[in-house]
Amino acid sequence: MKIEAEIKNIKKVLVSDDRFYQIPDYQRPYSWDKDNLSDLIDDLITSYKENKEENYFCGSLVLVNNESDGRYDIIDGQQRTTSFTILACVIRDLYLSKLSPKAKKFVSNAIQDEFESEKRKLKFLTNEQYQIDFEETVLKEIKFQKVKNVEKAFPDNKYLQNAHFLKLFLEERIDEQCIDIDDFTLWLFENVVMTVITCPSQDSAIQIFNVLNDRGMPLSSIDILKSSLMRDLKSKEDRNAFNAKWEAINADLKFGDFDLDA
Repeated sequence: MKIEAEIKNIKKVLVSDDRFYQIPDYQRPYSWDKDNLSDLIDDLITSYKENKEENYFCGSLVLVNNESDGRYDIIDGQQRTTSFTILACVIRDLYLSKLSPKAKKFVSNAIQDEFESEKRKLKFLTNEQYQIDFEETVLKEIKFQKVKNVEKAFPDNKYLQNAHFLKLFLEERIDEQCIDIDDFTLWLFENVVMTVITCPSQDSAIQIFNVLNDRGMPLSSIDILKSSLMRDLKSKEDRNAFNAKWEAINADLKFGDFDLDA
């Protein structure tokens, strides 16, 4: 298998493509914050208002086919993919009655495969440690609450925090700009594009990730060592046990940003 690269819109990535995604165990947790989401919504609204007929490019998605799990591991693009999945849930729970059948289908199928109700057919699974919170509080239904401080209200759930932030930013921009939410949702799925790179191995994917990732933190040597060791474990139970032990040791030794190449 060769490295394949293609420009795909969000509809193709999350709705139409026969691909299901997951975050590999060695990846850092989802970490986008309020400022990242504000910038994302501002960029999307500006592009929609000023260059509606053109595509909006939002970065890369680097994948490896994990045949043992029947999903594609996301090596690069976790923050964007997670945030777009949360955004789809926010649109669903705020504006569903205002969406056309086409937009409704885009939103629902970006979260859950149309023909399967099983958990394995959720389009996107985050790190297993956080999946239950993500699934119960965001993917199934977001129960929005009026709170003064989102971080303090949901201190251990970054997904629910960001759902509330996206609600705030989206509602503000929609009202300020008098935007038709149905038209914006269709544009979001059809005109927001990513470079999707599918790699034959984790090694090639990590090399591409470190070349492309000029804004975030590249995988450290500790992350790469962990990935290499986990790759040799055949069963999911062994990988889970290894990951739990690794995280316990990492917490005790406090590797942090330590790099073997330093």
